[in-house]
Amino acid sequence: MNLNTSLKKIIRYVIKNKQKLSIIIAISGGQDSLYLIKLINDYLLKNRKYITVHYLYIDHQWTSKSLKHVKHLINYFTYYKYRLFIYQINNIPLSENYARQYRYKIIVQHSIKYKCQIIITGHNKTDKIETFLFNLLRGTGLNGATSLNIKTQLNPKLHIIRPLMSFNRYDLSWLCRKYYLPIWSDVTNYHYEIKRNRIRYELTQYLQNYFSSNLEKQILDFIQCISEDNEYIKQNTILLYYKSRHSKYIALYYTKIIKQHKALVKRMIQLWFYHNFTHIIPKTKLIKLIHIIYDHQIKYIKIPVHYLYINKYKNWLYISL
Repeated sequence: MNLNTSLKKIIRYVIKNKQKLSIIIAISGGQDSLYLIKLINDYLLKNRKYITVHYLYIDHQWTSKSLKHVKHLINYFTYYKYRLFIYQINNIPLSENYARQYRYKIIVQHSIKYKCQIIITGHNKTDKIETFLFNLLRGTGLNGATSLNIKTQLNPKLHIIRPLMSFNRYDLSWLCRKYYLPIWSDVTNYHYEIKRNRIRYELTQYLQNYFSSNLEKQILDFIQCISEDNEYIKQNTILLYYKSRHSKYIALYYTKIIKQHKALVKRMIQLWFYHNFTHIIPKTKLIKLIHIIYDHQIKYIKIPVHYLYINKYKNWLYISL
């Protein structure tokens, strides 16, 4: 079993040009992350001169056994002389989605602090299916349905790479047994009040038993199809954004964009706001804004969004305080 092409290319480029590369590997102690540790270290064994690896664990302290889990990881990493960073969250998040966002925030902040260029996670093929179903039940769009990709660029200097996306959970379980890796069984993975666990152990099993025995392949094929469509829409959205924005100010020439399909207009306005303020316009506000843009009788209006105002005046949308 080997690393995927994206990560190999980056590592080979670094070694060839004798550059320094810092990598974060986000771990949990489960089978995914333990096999990922083995995979990365086997591949980087001869290249440590140019590559620094930071192993990062985030302890949510959800159970009374969290401390034992941390000690297990410390013992494992001390034995192999790996560098381990542990972040403990004192205020327990109330929702799965908030906890996930909090984890990514910590990982990104760590990467900025230590000037890391790559974040590697242990997400696999089964995680991709579960994420698709989880987001689908939350009423997601194309971006949410196709969010877990092999490679994601957060900014020009920081990428997330998921080398295990060609494996499912059963493959990884077999590989961990083959290499005698000390898996920590996290009891929170069996708590059914956590929606993702209910999807894993009930919904997918039900769909596989009563609707399709080949569920995994069919869902992955569907995700691949909509990923290609989504990529096409993204490229057109970016092109429309660059053609419609003001050259100096945070403004959009909306009379040009309303000639396009509403799907592109919605995405382009979200891109405009996020590009300038790194915030998403709430769905209700976005729908209201789209309605106002297409209503020619409304000449001027201002809509509060977060701590700002989006104004419609003459042919422009612009921001004010």
